[in-house]
Amino acid sequence: QKRAYRKLVSDRILTNAAAVHALTPAEADALTALGLKMNTVIIPNGVPDECFELGRSRSGAEALYPQLVGRRIVLYLARLWSEKGLDILPEAWAKVVKDHPLATLVVAGPDYKYYRKTFEKDLERLSIAQSCLITGPVYGDAKAALLGAADLFVLPSRSESLSMAMIEASAAGVPCLFTPGCTAQELSKAGGGWQVERNADCLADKLIELLAMPPEDLVRGGQLAREWAQRRFNLQAVGEQLWSVYEEVSRSRSNGRPIANAS
Repeated sequence: QKRAYRKLVSDRILTNAAAVHALTPAEADALTALGLKMNTVIIPNGVPDECFELGRSRSGAEALYPQLVGRRIVLYLARLWSEKGLDILPEAWAKVVKDHPLATLVVAGPDYKYYRKTFEKDLERLSIAQSCLITGPVYGDAKAALLGAADLFVLPSRSESLSMAMIEASAAGVPCLFTPGCTAQELSKAGGGWQVERNADCLADKLIELLAMPPEDLVRGGQLAREWAQRRFNLQAVGEQLWSVYEEVSRSRSNGRPIANAS
């Protein structure tokens, strides 16, 4: 069925398009692997200006969740699902809290395929439920409060095209810990995050190391993350890239020539 759909529908759409918009180089590589002749442009999603304006403050999160008072906060913000990393995060966190008993893992996001029950059972089995706060989905002020209070953002995902949650965390000045599937090597090169192999031991070792760092070092990592996000994902820059592509498409159509590859 997929072959038939490609032959009859999708391949024609891609090859006839004036430009094909990919969010990341990885997406562009996947398109290239299809073996079709197409013009691919790589332009990421943007984030609103208010994401960059969030202050670093614990008061909002502590008012909403009093159990966070006096705790180091590691924030996971994504669907509650094994593929996002909740299959290995409990085992890793069980090791982390032995070295950092004042740390709390905040897991914020909607349940997916009833995985929350599995995750909660893992926490109980490992006797770490008291060091983990599951908030459910968060939006607006609650989400901003958690981003403003987090010492570290963690996403041990198996595969991500472009994690908007991690970009929003970076924009808010939160340094990030992630796995290769997140395709965020640029962030680690910028000094705003760290990439680790996707297994519980590597994840635990890095979390332990990062939480042992002087707080000012994590703050500096967050500043670099914000600067990286500002360069790459502010709406004005993204809008200008999109405008440029549409202008080129319009000119190309008028002149009867293909758009130059903008990737």
